[in-house]
Amino acid sequence: MSLRFRINLLVTAVTLLFLGAGVYLMIQEMRGQIREEIEASNRVTAQLMTAVLFSSSMFARGALRQSVVQDFLARLGRVRANEIYLYDGSDRRVYESPPSTYKAGRHAPDWFAHLVGPELPPVRLDADSFSVEIVPDASRSVLDAWDDMLSLAWLAAGFFVLVNGLLYAVVGRAVKPVRTMVQGFARAEGGDLSVRLPDYALPELHAIGVGFNRMLSVLERTLAAERELAENRQLTQVIQRHLEEERRVLARELHDEIGQYLTAIKTLAQATANRVEGSDVRTLESSRAIVSSASQIYDAMHRIIRRLRPLALEGVGLADTLGEAVSEWGNLYPQLAFELSLPELLPRLGDDIEIALFRITQEAVTNATRHAQAQKVSIRIEMQDAAVRLSVTDDGAGIAADRLHGAGRNGLLGMRERAQGLGGSLGIETSPQGGTRIVAQLPIQAPSLG
Repeated sequence: MSLRFRINLLVTAVTLLFLGAGVYLMIQEMRGQIREEIEASNRVTAQLMTAVLFSSSMFARGALRQSVVQDFLARLGRVRANEIYLYDGSDRRVYESPPSTYKAGRHAPDWFAHLVGPELPPVRLDADSFSVEIVPDASRSVLDAWDDMLSLAWLAAGFFVLVNGLLYAVVGRAVKPVRTMVQGFARAEGGDLSVRLPDYALPELHAIGVGFNRMLSVLERTLAAERELAENRQLTQVIQRHLEEERRVLARELHDEIGQYLTAIKTLAQATANRVEGSDVRTLESSRAIVSSASQIYDAMHRIIRRLRPLALEGVGLADTLGEAVSEWGNLYPQLAFELSLPELLPRLGDDIEIALFRITQEAVTNATRHAQAQKVSIRIEMQDAAVRLSVTDDGAGIAADRLHGAGRNGLLGMRERAQGLGGSLGIETSPQGGTRIVAQLPIQAPSLG
């Protein structure tokens, strides 16, 4: 139901209500006026006929008196609002008033006559051997009231049609801007944020239009920023993949190339030491020094390889890789107690997710060891319905709220970018009592057991 139709319907209902009240009051007024008129006419006619009967009794009796009264009534004719009947001694009607010539042949509807016409009893005047009956007749007054009602009804109907027609036109013109607003809303709902509402003259519609246009402008800027952010995240993911690939290649080359050379050097030095043992002390000590240095370089190279790209991640999966990393971190940071909690059966999550979880864990542990002065670090991975949840908690000094998003927090920013780039989220929780919890939640696709 349109606004235009509802306004017209409301005005129609109010108009009909007022018209109904007016008709009711008018009918009450008509009923009172007709009753007063008929009662007055009935009293006058009764007094007239009483005077006639009294006068006739002074000079006539019996049938002569009846003849005199009848002759008077014949000359009198019709008395408005009254029917006069003359009855002889046998109660036989010998005279009745002639019909009214006023609006002859017309009558108000019966329902209207019953509605406004008064119910008055007849008046009977008895003489010697005859009687006169006066019966109130409100039909002409009722007909006059009916004609007045019809005239008023036609006037009200014309006024009603005119007012509704004018109102329909005025409201149609007034609500015409609403159509453009609805069309604008529909286009905006369909995704067309370039639509703008015109400047309306009506203050209320003007305020709505200005607010709507401002809202769409903000939405356009927001969507543009979100698109740019999504593009940046995609670019970040591409860069991360390239970096991980370069790290993997570099780690593989270090392992395969440098590792072989170091093994060869260590083998040759050990062989030399074995040959000169007991004969050349200086060569023996130098050979053993070379073997020791080669072993130290080999261990350092493996630590670098694990930081570049944990090769075990590609083979044995995230669980074993984290286990090896926690063992190594325990050796590197003996002052820290590490706790690792994993699901009983951790599925393979895909290369991107496993690398992201490992790097976030690695960065969180680095922050705990370098900045938090922690004594314990807990690493926990949980599988949820369609996501994996990683939490790294330490009991260190915590991170001030004003430093969470400040400059120089590249590690935190990198962790957040890794999580968001995979459609996940990363939260950092601190407490006044100290300690930091880093929680990353990443969506996963139907994982397969590995």
